[in-house]
Amino acid sequence: MMKSSSRVTSLFLLGCGLLVAAACAHSGVFGPPEPPVVTLSNLVPLDASPFETRVRADLRIQNPNDFDVGFDGMRFDLEVNDQPFLSGVSNQRVTLPRLGEEVVSVEGTTTTFDLLRQIRGVASDPAAGIRYRIEGRLFVVEPRRTPVDFEKSGSFEGWGKKP
Repeated sequence: MMKSSSRVTSLFLLGCGLLVAAACAHSGVFGPPEPPVVTLSNLVPLDASPFETRVRADLRIQNPNDFDVGFDGMRFDLEVNDQPFLSGVSNQRVTLPRLGEEVVSVEGTTTTFDLLRQIRGVASDPAAGIRYRIEGRLFVVEPRRTPVDFEKSGSFEGWGKKP
């Protein structure tokens, strides 16, 4: 009689443990959170010298998770029209609300040559549009410390077309 009672207790505890593990995995405690969706919102030129140009990139970061995700740093590389354009890092601490978004401003550096090449390319065929690709890593600290990579491509089609 004691054997079947301890077997039922063991199965009950095992079932409870599996439920807790499944809940933790869903909440990002065991596995990494779903990667955020990062899109380019704006570029603002800052300082320029003969060799490099500082640019502020406004990045819209969306949290697809059902829990807050906090990060305390990021790095990114931006390509424009299939050419390297801007890279930067930030040690800002940001908490993305569950199923929410934030616009984060980060500074990056490009060479003045790359900036002029991009301007010349867009000016020579403004109807072609502007394609971009951004990739990088968020250094997530909540719900647990883990790096999360991101990558997104987009375009501004028809930019410069005459109506």
